[in-house]
Amino acid sequence: MPSIALRVDRIDYLTNRGFPVQAWRPYARIRLPLVGGGSTDLSCIVDTGAPWSVIPYSIWHAYNVEWSFFGRQVFRQSTPDPRALTWQGVDCDLGVTEVEILDQQTGTGMGPFLVLAKFPHGNPRILRGAAQPEAILGLDFLLANRLRLTLDGTSGLLTAEYFVP
Repeated sequence: MPSIALRVDRIDYLTNRGFPVQAWRPYARIRLPLVGGGSTDLSCIVDTGAPWSVIPYSIWHAYNVEWSFFGRQVFRQSTPDPRALTWQGVDCDLGVTEVEILDQQTGTGMGPFLVLAKFPHGNPRILRGAAQPEAILGLDFLLANRLRLTLDGTSGLLTAEYFVP
């Protein structure tokens, strides 16, 4: 089963009471298709707490990412769920695109993989000094593509990789 190494970033903090703590976050390098041909590569957060992926407006609109519209509203037991298609307070369309995932160690690409994602109608309000929003690969990405995600902290450092059937 081929694997795709992910990058894991660590930030070291110190609490106001002097306790050292760390924050860890896995990232995938993806290649998105553009309307009219070509592609763009970018880093995105791997977030199993997000039900769907997110391609921020500042990315899909600026780069003219190719995607297909699935809808502007979702229903749960025949009742609209307006909160399901918002992201950081911004209304979103639901759509699908394809990505290649680039191995962080070798640069080799695998795919294409389907990505069901929220495509926000605009940028969220960003606080002064905050970074621009990043793309997110959500939990549905694993299921839609039948991938396995391994997060391993047994060495005291966190490693992450996708396994492709």
